[in-house]
Parts: sequence; C-alpha cells; structure tokens
Amino acid sequence: LNSSTLADVRDTTATAGDVLVGKEFYGADGQKVSGSIETFTPSEVTENTTLATAGKYVDGDIVINVTGSGSGEDMLQARVDATKSCAYLFYYYSGDNVDYLKGLDTSQVTTMYNMFYASAQLKTIPQLNTTNVKNMGYMFSDCKALNTIPQLDTSNVTFMDRMFYFCESLTEIPQLDTSSVTSMQAMLYHCSKLTSVPQLDMSKTADTQQMFKNCSNITTIPKLDTIEVINMANMFSECYALTTILGLDMIKVTTTSNMFYGCSKLTNLTLKNIKTNLVIGSGTSYGTLLTDESLINT
Repeated sequence: LNSSTLADVRDTTATAGDVLVGKEFYGADGQKVSGSIETFTPSEVTENTTLATAGKYVDGDIVINVTGSGSGEDMLQARVDATKSCAYLFYYYSGDNVDYLKGLDTSQVTTMYNMFYASAQLKTIPQLNTTNVKNMGYMFSDCKALNTIPQLDTSNVTFMDRMFYFCESLTEIPQLDTSSVTSMQAMLYHCSKLTSVPQLDMSKTADTQQMFKNCSNITTIPKLDTIEVINMANMFSECYALTTILGLDMIKVTTTSNMFYGCSKLTNLTLKNIKTNLVIGSGTSYGTLLTDESLINT
C-alpha cells in the first residue's frame, strides 16, 4: 500500500470500502493492519447483509477487523468492484435467500467460483449479470435446498466442475451456453430430482467424469458431442432410471471405469469409435439387456 497518497484510518470504524481502496487501517491496539479485502478467502456475507470480515487473515498472519458505517449492500458492491470477483462470497451462507443481490452490479465479474458453496438453506437466487464470468466451478455446490436457477449467460465460461454438485432439490436447470467449457467434472453429481437435462454443447469438453453420477431420476440424456472428451469415468454411474443414451463418440476417450455402474434400466445405448483396448464393462452392473455384445459401435 502507498501510504503517501492514501489517507489513514486510525480507528476501528473503517469500512470495507476504506480497505478496498487501500487505506491503511490501525486497530484498537494501535497496530497497523495492511492488506486488501480480495485476500480474504473466503469472505462472507451474513444474514443481515453486512460484510463479515472480522477475524479474516491477510497474508496468513495478520488479522483484519473491519466494521462498517456503510450499508452491507454498499460494502458488498465495493468489494465486487475492486476485485471483479464473487468467489466464496456466500460460502456456507445460512440464509434462505439473497434478494438484496438484485441491485448488485456483477457485469465486470470474471469468477463466481464457490460463490454459493454449501449455502444449505438457500432456495432461490435473483438474476445475475454473468456476461464476463469465466469460472463457475462449485458455484452452487452443496446448495441442497436450491430449487430453481435463473437464466445465466455462460457464453464465456470455461470451467463448470461441480457447478450443481449435490443440488438435490433442483428439478430443472436452464439452457446453458457451454460452447467454451473445457471441464464438466461432477457438474450435476447427485442432482437426484432432475428428470431431464437440456442440450449441452460439449464440443470443447475434455473431462466429464462423474458428470451425471447419481442423477437417479434422469431417464434420457440428449445427444452429446463428446468428440474431445478424454475421461468418462463414472459419467453415468448410479443413474438408476436411465434408459437411453445415444451417439456418444469415444474417439479420444481413454478412461471409462464404472461409466455405467448401476444403470440397471439402460437398454438403448449407442457408442461409436470405441477403441479396441477400451474396456466399457469393467466393474459395472448393467441391465439384463445390456451386455458387451449389445453395445453398438457404428
């Protein structure tokens, strides 16, 4: 921090905004605390919408204690503006809604990694501007009560690992632009109330391991472009209601362990370009009509 050009804050009433713009902060004990709010991992917003920074560590060894004279919304906007990040923003949040986000400008945010991670009581979220977001990994992971997702602009997103992991109350997900996504590992793991998924563009996706694992009520998977996929381990494992998968291209796939484990109702499967050394059935339990001989390789 450049103390020669920034005013000091020499009391314990420094706002989050003061820290964000780089002002030096002196705690009640007179000791100077240096740092910036983007180094807090995770930052949290409490149920009364204040930015919970007390006790967070900066650079691993300095504790910052910022209390606010401004509103929680003002401090939250200051943080987002300064960091272009919503990562960990509602990490283990205990509320059931984040309605005050409706006025938050997230148009310049590039990462929402872990944004709502393990917000176990959260049921809905408002519309968010995600135009410039590239990372949505773990964004809604373990949001077990979340029952609806608004339409999201995902045109620039490249990473969706565990995006909806254990979202066990979701009954549907919106159409997503996944044309730039390179990894979807465990993206829909244990979305147990989903009965279908929209068409997903996987033309750049290399990793789909555990993508649909334990989506126990999905019956049909739309045709997927898997030409770039390398890892399909456990991709459909424990999809107990799944009956149909059509047109999976295995041309680059090297890993398929437990790919169809527990798919006891899967009777309509079309695979193509299966490598002769690729073992599809190893360690799996198929339905009675699905045997190695019934796999269609076209």
